[in-house]
Amino acid sequence: MQAGRLNNSEQSRRAKNRARVSQRNHKGSKGLYLWQQKRNQRHKKKRHTN
Repeated sequence: MQAGRLNNSEQSRRAKNRARVSQRNHKGSKGLYLWQQKRNQRHKKKRHTN
């Protein structure tokens, strides 16, 4: 019984986290995309120097 309750609370916490993350991504999706591009460019440079 107790384990089931703990599991439910864990699931609800994950759902809340997912909602918050999706909201944040929706608000700053453009900035996140540009930041990922920059990061990928840095990693590409490192890969070429190896």
